[in-house]
Amino acid sequence: MVFISILQINTLKIYAIEDSKEVQKITTFYDESSDKIKEELSQNGNVVTQYTNDEDGKIKTIIWAKGINPPKMGGTDSEFRKEITNVNGEVAYIEYKAPYSAGKGWYDVNKTEDRVQDLNLCFAAAASNALHWWLAQNSNYIDQYLAKNPNYSKAEELDNLRDSFKSQQDSEIYKLFLRQFAYKKEGYWSDILEDQFINGYYPKANGGTNYSDVDREKLLTNGPDPRGGFFYDIFGTTLLTQRRNYSWNYSTFGKDLKKLFLEGNILLMDYNMGRISHVVTLWGAEFDLNGQISAIYLSDSDDDKSQGMVRYMVRNLGGKPVISTHVSGRGSTIENLQVLSLGKEIWEDKLNISKKTLDLVWGETDFTYNGKVQKPIVTATNISNGDDVTVSVKGEQINAGTYTATAVLSGSAANKYELPTEHIKTFIIKKAQAKVNLSANPHYNKNSNTVILKVNISGLNGEKPDGNITFKDGDTVIASNINVSGGEVSYYWTNPIVGNHRIIAEFYPSTDGIGKNYISSISDALNVDVSKIDQSKLYIKPVTGKKFGDGSFTLEITGGSGNGKVTYSCDKNDVISINGNRATIVGAGTATIAAIKLGDENYNSATATYEINIAKAPAPSITYPVARDLIYGQKLSDSILTGGSTQYGSFAWENENIVPTVENSGYSVVFTPSSNTLKNYETIQSRASNVKVKVTKANPIVMLTSKSSDEIGSDKVFLSASIDKIGHGDNVTGTVKFVNCTGDIDSDIEGATSVSIKNGVATYTWTGMPAQLYKIKAVYSGDENYNSAFSPEISVDVKKKAQDNFEISPINSKIYGDKPFVLYTKGGNGNGSVTFESSDSSIISISGNVATIHKAGNVKITAKKYGDENYNEVISSIPVVVNKKVLTITAEDKLNIIKGSPMPEFTYKVEGLVNDDRFILTPTMTTKVENTNEIGEYEITISGSNLTNSENYN
Repeated sequence: MVFISILQINTLKIYAIEDSKEVQKITTFYDESSDKIKEELSQNGNVVTQYTNDEDGKIKTIIWAKGINPPKMGGTDSEFRKEITNVNGEVAYIEYKAPYSAGKGWYDVNKTEDRVQDLNLCFAAAASNALHWWLAQNSNYIDQYLAKNPNYSKAEELDNLRDSFKSQQDSEIYKLFLRQFAYKKEGYWSDILEDQFINGYYPKANGGTNYSDVDREKLLTNGPDPRGGFFYDIFGTTLLTQRRNYSWNYSTFGKDLKKLFLEGNILLMDYNMGRISHVVTLWGAEFDLNGQISAIYLSDSDDDKSQGMVRYMVRNLGGKPVISTHVSGRGSTIENLQVLSLGKEIWEDKLNISKKTLDLVWGETDFTYNGKVQKPIVTATNISNGDDVTVSVKGEQINAGTYTATAVLSGSAANKYELPTEHIKTFIIKKAQAKVNLSANPHYNKNSNTVILKVNISGLNGEKPDGNITFKDGDTVIASNINVSGGEVSYYWTNPIVGNHRIIAEFYPSTDGIGKNYISSISDALNVDVSKIDQSKLYIKPVTGKKFGDGSFTLEITGGSGNGKVTYSCDKNDVISINGNRATIVGAGTATIAAIKLGDENYNSATATYEINIAKAPAPSITYPVARDLIYGQKLSDSILTGGSTQYGSFAWENENIVPTVENSGYSVVFTPSSNTLKNYETIQSRASNVKVKVTKANPIVMLTSKSSDEIGSDKVFLSASIDKIGHGDNVTGTVKFVNCTGDIDSDIEGATSVSIKNGVATYTWTGMPAQLYKIKAVYSGDENYNSAFSPEISVDVKKKAQDNFEISPINSKIYGDKPFVLYTKGGNGNGSVTFESSDSSIISISGNVATIHKAGNVKITAKKYGDENYNEVISSIPVVVNKKVLTITAEDKLNIIKGSPMPEFTYKVEGLVNDDRFILTPTMTTKVENTNEIGEYEITISGSNLTNSENYN
């Protein structure tokens, strides 16, 4: 595998830092799992630290490489500086960076400033970091080795290299590799350089490992590479390096980091950057409360001198370990770990070091914070008499927390002994409990109650822990997160509920400062009594600019106190009706609205009133109705007006007795506003308009009668054509023509082709005709209001006499729905039979002499008395008017309705329906109120009905 570092930039991303921001402080509560993790990671002497992470507020535990003094992470004195990078106005990257600090056991070798020779030598820089650490950690063994081998040929060169790290830009080990690999155009493996430096293996051109027997045989045969092999005499062909691949195993990566750091190794990490890879030095691994790897701490040869160590998050991306500083978790895949061990066992074997392992007995490890330094006590039971050896403990602490105490040896005979594996002990300083003193001071006035709550927090040795207070009334929170300042806090509890209260104060110490050494504490309970008070002044929010027709609006109040229900009422329900807090405009006028806010457990009730003016709506535009068509002879009263703006009033003909002519320009209709319109709308200026009436010509009935001369055999016949006017119309005008219909072809009677009509009658005396039987009819010409018409043919026998005084008996006025009636005649001569005929059988039909009414209208009933051997037939007619039936629909009263009860079902009664006629559209009944919440008397209006044969009713 080949590793190439690129350019002189950050190796994870390129971006411009927009700003650095202070991150919100997050309060973290103690989690015992963090103690277990710290204890696990502290068992072999590694430095282990903990901090509260800003992003999730949870405790993180960091294991550091053996023997280093790492930068402080977390808290107000953190050496790691947090940088937030915004992209498009949102947080995109979060980084933590610490400057390099010399003499702390960790290293950050950087490339040369111009990077001309070492653009791709990240592998050499990382190997240099690892070897500087390795030399420092093995310093005691190296000293012993050089002491035993005073003629060692590389002693001087090794001495120069051991302490050669002067700064990030000045490392003799890096310069050694720079001379060897300058201007290299591709990457390489760091562990090959470590094998070269320690064992003397020659680096392979392809970066291959030295694991094979061939590699070891070659080293034995050729000897170590003169550029390295500084410890060939100690380690020979035994490798201290190993490579591990993690491209597809996040879980294994985290577990191995724990194990490898606990074993005392130094780790280099390769990660993928797309087409190339990069290698860095790991100095620490961070774990969350679940024991999962969450971040790593590393030095990078490609960053600038302003930073020495950085933190990268480690994410699980589909099972792969990924490092990132992006909040989304996107980043670079971790590929390999290159591991370098200290070789402790080989050192001691080669140097013949044999030490006596001490038996340690640890004392108490659980302490409680007392403001003083505390640590466990340890003793050794097997130190030989006379040996100057002292076992002491390092790691004393003051603040509460979980710590690691380390047994250390001193004295002139200390080199004869060694500490056992259990020379490191975890001990706990538990948090102390602060004293919480609570006092309450009630203050009362007319409109409010206030209880002043005061708390004094006192710790050990006069300390005043900081933190925050939560006040509670029983289990109910009064206020929370009230900051404690100088050990004191006050809170004004306004308008508490009336009654007895059991008040406590809960103290939650801060996680830093003095408070971090104290656990949460609760005060003793106090009993406080609170009385009812008056509400603050209540107002109804003004409502202006309202007019009739604006519909409903919401009533609102201001002022008042408590949570009592608010009810509204109005003194004039014909102006405003109210349902809950919705006011509906019923009419124009001035009314007073009252609001009552009921009392509650803390407050008395309160009342407010408001006078509201509802203006009249602008005068509506009136649409006039359409007139029903008439037949000439009917009055305007027979033309029903339909449609129009009936919601605003009623329409009527100005003169309903006028009989309109066929040709007309309309007739005046008068609009009468309803009382509701007069009350609620501005004055309607125009209240009359011409409405066109369609009038069709009437069909007159022509009745022809004849009378022969009294002298038998006379050739003189008196012809009379009567044409009655229709209804209330004028008499017909025009002329009548008498026609002889006796033969196959009708012929005009000479001199009778244009006989004038006077008072509805045209007469003509026909003379000089032969004595025989004739068929004669009369033809009316028509005029501007009447159609032309002709009479039925009559028979005239010149040889016979005319009948005298034949007529139909008078018929009383008829109404639609009347029962059938009998027709009678009087007068006439001879014994000819009598028949009856109706001019419109759809209005009145006749069977024999019985007439049946079918609908309203005008008809003419004609009676014919046939002639006999002595008399001619004779005809008589009489007009009959069938008037419309009066129909009355009345809404039934609904009385004694109780306020607030459901609206009653509206009913009606009908008078005047006949002939099985029925409603086909049920009448609609409405009133101006929607519910029974307002006391009053309201009209029920009926509209919108329809029924069968409606044209027969008024």
